[in-house]
Amino acid sequence: MKRINILFLSILIFGLLSCKKKTQDEYAYYFSLASIVGYDTDFKSPVLLTSVGSFLAPQLQNDFVYYLGNGAAILADLEFVKDQPVSGEYTILTDIFYTIVNKELPQETEGGDFADPDFIAMIDSIAPYDMVSNVAFFLFFHTAPVMQQYYYEMTYDPVQAVADAIPAVYLRAKENGRDEINKTGAFYRYFAFNLNSFIETYHVPGKKFEINIKFFAGRDDNGVDIYKDWKHNPLELMIKN
Repeated sequence: MKRINILFLSILIFGLLSCKKKTQDEYAYYFSLASIVGYDTDFKSPVLLTSVGSFLAPQLQNDFVYYLGNGAAILADLEFVKDQPVSGEYTILTDIFYTIVNKELPQETEGGDFADPDFIAMIDSIAPYDMVSNVAFFLFFHTAPVMQQYYYEMTYDPVQAVADAIPAVYLRAKENGRDEINKTGAFYRYFAFNLNSFIETYHVPGKKFEINIKFFAGRDDNGVDIYKDWKHNPLELMIKN
C-alpha cells in the first residue's frame, strides 16, 4: 500500500509543480510560518513540521543536504494548491521561501545566572511566536542601530525548576558584531530554543506545563542587573507528546 501511495504522490507532486500558470486564487499561502525541517525516508523528500500541519517540501532537496538538515528551524512562506488531494499526513508545497532561525538549548546555571557574562545587551521586550516539536520560537525587541544582530541565551535554575510549580527561565542577548553605520530604530529578531530535554526533565505527564519568563533589560546606575517579566506570564508550552 505504501508503494502505491508513493507512486500516487510522485505523480501528484509533478502535477502540482507544473501548474504555476493557474490563477492565484487557486493557491493558499502561509507567511513567516515557524517550521522544523525533517525528512521522510518513504517519500524520499524533506518535510516541514508546523503548528498547522505537515508539508512535503521537494523544493528543499538540495538545501537539505547543504544548508538545513534534520531539526533545522526556519521561518517559511509557503504556497500550495487549495483543496488538493492529500496522501497521508502531508500537504504538498508548490513553492517555498525561507530564512533560517538560529537555535540553542537552555542551560542550567546556579540561580539561573548568566551562562556567558557577555550576554548583557538590552532587550526592550519579548514575545513568544510559536512552538513546533518542542522548539520554542521567540521575538526579541530592541532599540539599536537597525542592522544590529544578536545571539541569545536561555538559562534556568534546576533547583528552582524542581521546587516550584512553575519554572523560571531567563532570556539574554549579546551583540553579534557591531552596527556602527545605521541609525538607531526599533526592530525585532527571531530566535528559537530546543526545549526537548527541559520538558522531558521537568514536565509532569498529563498536566499542562508553564514557565515564567524573565528577560534582561540592562543595568541600573549601581550596576545591578534589571530583569523584566513577560507581561503575560506564565506561558503555557505547546508540548509535543
